[in-house]
Amino acid sequence: MKENPSPLAILFGGENFTAKLVDDTEVACFVRAMPQRAMGDILARAEDQSALVEFCTYIQGDPDPAAPPARIRAPQGLQPVPIGWADNLTPESFDALHDAARRLNFTTAVTWAKRQITAKKTVGPVFEATIRQITPMVDRMIQPLLAQIKALSDSAPKPLSPSDSPAKPS
Repeated sequence: MKENPSPLAILFGGENFTAKLVDDTEVACFVRAMPQRAMGDILARAEDQSALVEFCTYIQGDPDPAAPPARIRAPQGLQPVPIGWADNLTPESFDALHDAARRLNFTTAVTWAKRQITAKKTVGPVFEATIRQITPMVDRMIQPLLAQIKALSDSAPKPLSPSDSPAKPS
């Protein structure tokens, strides 16, 4: 199932596999260690094994030029597998690809998540302090505007009620 590392596997951080489909055909594929920008996507797929396999697995071929640009570019000469592709794998191939996707990405994704939490803990109090300082200034600027709008609406002519309408019913 697993093959020797290729230059592609070394460059993009991943592993080559020959996956077997339920119709007994074999497909060369590459399970990628995803870049940092994809770690949120990895965590979002942590409980959906098929989605994780499909997100991290590439097969031979150039991406469809008509497809919208992907957030994570495929390695050159490879294309992402289509949604539903994992449903066609034998259980052994699915397990091997899923294990590789987890092994190559979960530790990095957990570290990424911890950094995100730390960043939010750092930025949160700064954001709250900024809001506390800006709110009074914004209120001082908005209150005169609101007063002018209210004065204009109070001085505007009132619409006639249907009974006061000058139009006569026919």
